[in-house]
Amino acid sequence: MLARDVPPETIAAFLRSYQIHEDIVVFRNDLLADWIMGRSTIGELTDWSVFVASPADGKSTTLGGREIGLVRRKRVSSESIGILTDPTHEGVDLPRGPDAYKRDSGAYDAEAMRAARPSTQGLLLIYPLDPEYLGIPSGEPVIALALSLPHTSDAGTTWVMNSMVSNG
Repeated sequence: MLARDVPPETIAAFLRSYQIHEDIVVFRNDLLADWIMGRSTIGELTDWSVFVASPADGKSTTLGGREIGLVRRKRVSSESIGILTDPTHEGVDLPRGPDAYKRDSGAYDAEAMRAARPSTQGLLLIYPLDPEYLGIPSGEPVIALALSLPHTSDAGTTWVMNSMVSNG
């Protein structure tokens, strides 16, 4: 499912309300929402698309009154599922679609997709994950997020990742 022409205020509000586990320190939804709103005030990241991954095979659930297929990802460690995104998804909202960004090998070039994205256009990717496949006993899907972002005018800014590692 793909929604287009979503305003940055909606994306920021969604990110602010997204509940993360207390041990998660890498994904700072509040800071990300602030950054998006800051970019939008100067004319960047003003036009968003939202993609919900929904595979046809496997389990499904109802979210927001719609039947949604659950994405399967396995844990590679107690703290990671490895790669969340499907390479084709970063191009779902681009004019020529993801197939326009295939390498000679047949692999999708996610970096080329991000480079083709105008500075005004962001993409929020939502992955409803199958909890059983993750080894989680709860029946509720785990909602995971990813972003495909264009190059913005603050591209020279240094970002420090994992700077708030929990000692818990």
